[in-house]
Amino acid sequence: MEQIRIHRRPLVFLLLTFSSLLSICSSVYADEQEESQEEGSKEVSEPDVEKPKKLRKKRISEENEQRSARHRTPSWKQRDGKNWSVLAGMGLLDVTYFGKGIQFGKFLDPDTIAEIEVFDYVYDHGEGSSQLTTETARVRFFVGNSFNLVAGAGLRQSKSDVYKWSDHDVQSHFRSNSIITEVSLGNRWQFSNFTLGVDWFGLMGPLAKFSSSTSHDADVSDSSRESRSTEFNDGNNRLRYSFVKLQLGAAF
Repeated sequence: MEQIRIHRRPLVFLLLTFSSLLSICSSVYADEQEESQEEGSKEVSEPDVEKPKKLRKKRISEENEQRSARHRTPSWKQRDGKNWSVLAGMGLLDVTYFGKGIQFGKFLDPDTIAEIEVFDYVYDHGEGSSQLTTETARVRFFVGNSFNLVAGAGLRQSKSDVYKWSDHDVQSHFRSNSIITEVSLGNRWQFSNFTLGVDWFGLMGPLAKFSSSTSHDADVSDSSRESRSTEFNDGNNRLRYSFVKLQLGAAF
């Protein structure tokens, strides 16, 4: 019996030792697994935290690129997809007349615009005042990026008043209505919806006169009546030229 006890104690001790080693190894393995899971969760969560920031930066960068691309896009591409245009303008006629008006346009295609323009030119001088009002239908043809040619026809109303020498009381009235044609050349640039244009040079000529009227005060001499009428008629019958007609507006 004593020998049996001697043999059992080392066996129990070995079993206890082995079970202890197993428990230690299992706990160490469990700790390592837990640490690896935590590290993996960190690796997964960190991109999740950084993802919105990266997406926001990417979106801002794309918006900046699109904005700069719109500014770099040539006018002929900017006109693509446009249907209507509205512009206000001002310019010179025969150098002495200052005019201003408005223009409405319909895009037939990116390189062709059908336009209706109403312009009012005024020239106030020491001996009187003159006014020309034009209502024209035109077509604008683009050649290349911004350069364009304009051709059209319409109506022109001419008015002229001659003053007395001593004051601004009107002595003579002249009125005339005629059909005109006009051509011009210029540039027009498109920046998204904003439009900037200049008709550098143009010609306006009469085709036919369909009405006119003249009146004078009683104290106007026959020679003065004749010279004033001749001057007014010559102005209506001659070719007129325009300079630097500036246009600002929008196309959409």
